[in-house]
Amino acid sequence: MQRRSHRSTGWRVGLAVAVLAFGVAPAALGADGTASGPSTMERLVRQEDARKTELTAYEANARRIELTAMLDARERAMLAGSQSASDALDPAIRTAMLAHASAVSVATPTASAAPQTAADQFAWGAAALGLGAGVAAMCVLLGCVTLVRSHGRLHSV
Repeated sequence: MQRRSHRSTGWRVGLAVAVLAFGVAPAALGADGTASGPSTMERLVRQEDARKTELTAYEANARRIELTAMLDARERAMLAGSQSASDALDPAIRTAMLAHASAVSVATPTASAAPQTAADQFAWGAAALGLGAGVAAMCVLLGCVTLVRSHGRLHSV
């Protein structure tokens, strides 16, 4: 009968320790990472709330512009419609109507762009940390595979 060497169990123990170390390390790092700032869900909820607020402001501005355009069209139609209706108005009202119509036709609507806050920006540091952890894990996995494949060649007789 062949006797198993102690080396065959050594690499298994090493592999188990490595797997446990990588399994425990992210949990330990994750606890520190969440304490320093808001979670991903909180950031997403804040971003969605900001978008809703921006959309509401945009819709209110669009409604105001539409209403202004409709009133301007009525005023222009009234002024162009009949000279007698225009003569019946007070000169101050007529002047105010003409000034308002010319001011609205010259003005152009502008959309207000909300500046990005620190919570809305992409977390490049966390992305780099994740990339580094992924590369390290792949290197360890490559080393383990190399050890397992070469183990049989070294002891085969």
